[in-house]
Amino acid sequence: MGLHYPKKLELAPRERITVLGVNPNNFEVIEVFDLCYPTFTSSEITRIRNERTLWEKLITSDPESQQRDNLQLFETRLRNSLDRLLAASKNFVRGKRRDMLGAIAVDKNRFRDPNAVYRLIIYTNGSVADDFEAGATETQIVDFLAKKYPTSFSGADVFVFGVTGGERNEALETKEKI
Repeated sequence: MGLHYPKKLELAPRERITVLGVNPNNFEVIEVFDLCYPTFTSSEITRIRNERTLWEKLITSDPESQQRDNLQLFETRLRNSLDRLLAASKNFVRGKRRDMLGAIAVDKNRFRDPNAVYRLIIYTNGSVADDFEAGATETQIVDFLAKKYPTSFSGADVFVFGVTGGERNEALETKEKI
């Protein structure tokens, strides 16, 4: 019984998934996982199965069986990586900087390959420690942040989870927009 992260993510066959941890205090980015989702389409499995030689049938598993083993290993490695990040987050001590946007902007060149399709899933409380003018509107804050942290995700689908109202007790809807 696995956690079945890939099913929830709806990964495509052989889609690369990279898991990064970002320390908002020092903007250190650590890569804890980087593998392709080890699946084939059903037509590929049929083709591989039909093209196997007698010798390959004797010494290797059926492609579908091998894929199940690969998926189990993939899920185990992904789960271990996420557990390492969770364990590291428990040791996190709030510092002066708590800026998730600044941490992402430091690593912005990761998303520059024009031939890649990116999907970012960001888990953060959404804390942005910046010098906004008192009474700044959502639009003014977004404009300020866009100028300060020019980052392009190359047309990626971006999903953000874990956002809370934060220390300024902003409405959750406001924090989500920012």
